[in-house]
Amino acid sequence: MSDAGKLLVFTNAYPYPGAATYGTYVSDQVAAWRATGVDVTLFFINGRKSRWNYLGGVLAWALAMARRGRQYDAIAVHHSYCCLIASCLRWPGIPIVYQVHEGTIHFSRVNRWLVRLAVRVADRVVYVSSNLPIMLGRSPEGATILPCGIDLERFQPMPRDEARRALGWALDEEVILYAAKERPAYERFDLLLEAVRRLADIGRHPHLLRLEGVEPDRVPLYLNAADVLVLASRGEGSPKIIKEALACERPIVSLRVGSVPEMLEGVESGFLAEVTPEDLTRQLLRALALEGRGMGRDRVLGLGAERTSSAFLEICRDTVRRKRGLRIVEAHK
Repeated sequence: MSDAGKLLVFTNAYPYPGAATYGTYVSDQVAAWRATGVDVTLFFINGRKSRWNYLGGVLAWALAMARRGRQYDAIAVHHSYCCLIASCLRWPGIPIVYQVHEGTIHFSRVNRWLVRLAVRVADRVVYVSSNLPIMLGRSPEGATILPCGIDLERFQPMPRDEARRALGWALDEEVILYAAKERPAYERFDLLLEAVRRLADIGRHPHLLRLEGVEPDRVPLYLNAADVLVLASRGEGSPKIIKEALACERPIVSLRVGSVPEMLEGVESGFLAEVTPEDLTRQLLRALALEGRGMGRDRVLGLGAERTSSAFLEICRDTVRRKRGLRIVEAHK
């Protein structure tokens, strides 16, 4: 049996009809693994569509484990719920590798508690940013940090007017692109609306466009056509959209959430705002003054999806080797 040659990916974040950009970090990872010949089985519980799906998902997971659970080398999970379910219902000896993405731990005590519990039961934990272990009361020293990658071939800079012509947008209007979280509990959209209103009070009338619902293949065009990308959420891990905007060299305005301050450090077209409409307005004006000209692609060149997926696969393989080595040692005692 090979080291992690047969993987089971257990997630509650994955693209589905009506939410094509949801969980693309998982679908990109799965596609990269399959492209290298890894046998990957996907188990997706769509708890976002309905909380009742978790109940049916638990039963389906238990049945899948009973029927073919022993054939897998490792289980890669992408959410605390999935990690906890897998830890209770898995074939003995199969390791769980938990990749922690959950920015909700920054504003939800319940989610923070669940993630802390999941971190304890997983065989290996991988954080997408160094701020996550800190929020969980753990030291980032010695922690495995691996951000999710992006498709550097798709996300490349192009002239703003060229992107606008491709989308049929007006060439002379200011466009603010909002990186929506698509669920009100996660976002501070009202804060951005107030900032846009204040811009109107001083004679600026930018077009505010939410990114949700845009087909993934068109997201690079939207980024390149906008004057600025705005991220105004309550909490983040390592937001993929910020990396994609950096890859396209677009001006960015973001609240100080997750790993964004670290990603924008030293990027002259990246502006961090306090959680006030006054400061958000001020940072938007600075970004709009750039007229769509940004920088930052060099900051993400090491985060190609193939490279990060390969690194995570090697972590899974290493975990399998360690687990099997431990079992061999215990068998000889």
